[in-house]
Amino acid sequence: MSKLTRVCLAVAAALTPELRAVVINDYASAKHDRFASGFPSAPVPNTSSSFLGLSYNWSGVGWDPSDLRRNIAMISSQFFVYATHFQPGSTLNFYSPALGSVVSYSWTPITDVTRFRFNHPTTGQPGDFSIGKLSSPLDPTHGITPYPILQLLNPNQYLGLPLLTYGYGGSGGTAGPRIGTDTIDGFADLDLYPLNTGDSVADTRTIYHVDGGQPGNTRYQSGDSSGPLFVPWNGTLTLVGTHSAVGTDPSGNFFNFDNFIPTYLSDMAARGIAFTVVPEPADYARGAALALLAFAAARRAGAANLAGGPRNFRGGGRRRRASSAVAVGVPDGVRFIVERRRVARLVRAAARPAQDLAAARKSRSATSSCSKEPMSNHTPGTRQVYTGRRGYNH
Repeated sequence: MSKLTRVCLAVAAALTPELRAVVINDYASAKHDRFASGFPSAPVPNTSSSFLGLSYNWSGVGWDPSDLRRNIAMISSQFFVYATHFQPGSTLNFYSPALGSVVSYSWTPITDVTRFRFNHPTTGQPGDFSIGKLSSPLDPTHGITPYPILQLLNPNQYLGLPLLTYGYGGSGGTAGPRIGTDTIDGFADLDLYPLNTGDSVADTRTIYHVDGGQPGNTRYQSGDSSGPLFVPWNGTLTLVGTHSAVGTDPSGNFFNFDNFIPTYLSDMAARGIAFTVVPEPADYARGAALALLAFAAARRAGAANLAGGPRNFRGGGRRRRASSAVAVGVPDGVRFIVERRRVARLVRAAARPAQDLAAARKSRSATSSCSKEPMSNHTPGTRQVYTGRRGYNH
């Protein structure tokens, strides 16, 4: 019990906004900050040649001036994406590259009119992915560019793609947003709602990336929820997710979970939400190659193996006997211990060395620092269901 207390108090301390921003390994202002100075009232874009986001258009990412930790991304001239549990306030600010200054837009959250919450595609449970609608469309003279959503032919084709992660800066966000790198490691179904009780049914489909300790890799912190997750594609930023939750296993692996936007596209279209997707089918091979080359140096060792071969995964919202435990929570005030549901069938990974696949099939267990239930090691590319108890830290 004392070990549990120490760990959970440490987590609670990490959730204090003033203590830290998004954690980026080997962070350097010139390399990772979106703005060089002046944020939030008079931001000056970072034009350093070492800035890893220099060649991309960040104008479509806005922030909540009442809480600078809250970031959103536009998917059309009027619609934006965010995490349900960290809804932005009624005013959203953007940096206008055309004007060289900050511009403001408003929205009024009204269910099914300007605020749309989406359900898990298998269980039908309300989840952590939401879309908002501005009161008026973006003014074309402001030069703010919405982002297309990356829609690939098969979910397994996302595995191994490089990422650009967007999080808030230090001192409660006043230091300005930061951008890190990572790689898509797999899929997971999370049970996040109700936030204070839970019902043991998956409600949120996510993709996850694990901090591999490489330069630029990120760890989401309190306030990073709703921030966008991008895959560079053919020289442009494409959306794949919004930050939703974090988790750790007993081995110390840190998991970042993002709402997997492509899984909700048909529902978005049925509800009249405007958005665009890339690529056209013929552009897939070219786009994938360019995306992988763009951040090859930043990817963790061995991540390339995840990109090859089809991977089969099961899970959805079906309940299974718990085989392990992991600490998971949304980064904005909720931490809970959950049961990790093991997938019945291991992922098929043709591109992985035989010894790696054999190792993945081994059942290794450890004892969670917040639970006495055993936990099997993480298998890249699989989908797991996380369910269990919840509680607020503040």
